[in-house]
Amino acid sequence: MKKILGFLFCLTALTNGYGQLSIKVGYIGSYSKFDGVNQYFDQLNTASDNELIEPFTKQRFLNGLDLGLRYHFVDNFALEAGWDLGQSGLISQRALNSTGTEVLDKWKLQNTSIYAGFLNQFGWIGYGASFHRNTFSLSNDFSNSRKYKRIDESNFWSTKIFISIEHKSKHTAFALRPFYNLAFKPYKFDKLVTPGGQPQSFGEKLNSFGISMVIYNGK
Repeated sequence: MKKILGFLFCLTALTNGYGQLSIKVGYIGSYSKFDGVNQYFDQLNTASDNELIEPFTKQRFLNGLDLGLRYHFVDNFALEAGWDLGQSGLISQRALNSTGTEVLDKWKLQNTSIYAGFLNQFGWIGYGASFHRNTFSLSNDFSNSRKYKRIDESNFWSTKIFISIEHKSKHTAFALRPFYNLAFKPYKFDKLVTPGGQPQSFGEKLNSFGISMVIYNGK
């Protein structure tokens, strides 16, 4: 949180000096199949020796933040750069062990990226694209300490294509952006193990579609 606040402070300082430069802050939500990690969680459900109360469920969505800058060169053309974060909700399995004690196994998915791209805006409608360097990770908190340990991560490049529906006021602008994100290569998790201790490797092209809602502190 301190890093995010520091980042926003730097952006604010920059935009005070450049009239064409705006801060971008928003929400982003995306849908993907997550066949690789869902296959792993299915194996954990099937191989568990405990009596399952609530098994792991299929994962489909990531939600998070989109922070960045926009610089207008002309009225309808701008460059953007920033950082975004998407993470799953709680991924958990509740079960009873051999002594009848309830155990909780918790996981989370997270995808962060830094990106740069362009925007062509014609009145209220526009389009754009950006290139992303992604870090996709899987973390676990079996000890329920609220401190997730990163089990594996994978880096890959992707490109996002979007439509921008934008409303401008005197000092701010709001944009609604449906998008499609195309991965250039599959991620790969190869540090996972089954309950029996056998190494497992999972991967897929993490293509996704979704929507972002962003606010700019300038036109």
